[in-house]
Amino acid sequence: MRPLVTTKQKMIEYKIKDVRKTTNEKLLDNTNWDIKDLKFIVFEYLIPRSMGSPVKRYSKIYCLNKSDEVGNLGLKYKLYNYIVSFSVGLPFTYKKMKSSNEINKNGIDITEELGSKITIKDIENGILQLQLPLFTVGFTELNKEMKTVLNSSFNELKLTEKLVSNPVVGYVKNNGKHFFYIGLLKEELVYKDIFLQKLKKNISSTAKFEFINIEKKENELVQLLLKEGTPIKTGN
Repeated sequence: MRPLVTTKQKMIEYKIKDVRKTTNEKLLDNTNWDIKDLKFIVFEYLIPRSMGSPVKRYSKIYCLNKSDEVGNLGLKYKLYNYIVSFSVGLPFTYKKMKSSNEINKNGIDITEELGSKITIKDIENGILQLQLPLFTVGFTELNKEMKTVLNSSFNELKLTEKLVSNPVVGYVKNNGKHFFYIGLLKEELVYKDIFLQKLKKNISSTAKFEFINIEKKENELVQLLLKEGTPIKTGN
């Protein structure tokens, strides 16, 4: 699962696997169950990169009864993480592997995050479609070089007024394309065209940059930025 962070109305598909345990080895009666009696779990796995440490991604959504144990569902993701770590080199991946495999003992319970977004029909079809990313972890970690470029890009600008706060940047690489989501205060969005020109010059003319009013705390993308984005220090 590799959701692309977006504010546009683009449908994102998540696979669902129903692994509810049967009672007395009989098939479950799908006409007599309530979605409130279920829980939904995902697992972490690592994706290697040609440069830098691996990035985290998330498995399909596993559907269980609330009383079910996770058991060995996360085992294949733990094994995969070991393989990735040894292929990349343990000194660079050990902490991430250890963290992910600790999480995969029980998985990540996303039942609360799903809320009313999932229906019985979604489970039966094995597909959940959403207009915004489900998970609150979707950004790729910025490396030191990228942070330096972003820092210099913002600080090179001669603005009529200094920024009140540090911009918060979320970065996504998807299918070889680079996406940057930049959170600013509403009053600072007037500089977005100036920022855009400088960022395209210093980073890439083909990269996509989107500027977001970070004061809209109810927005899912803003919540994602505040939790997982990287603040870029400026001379404010």
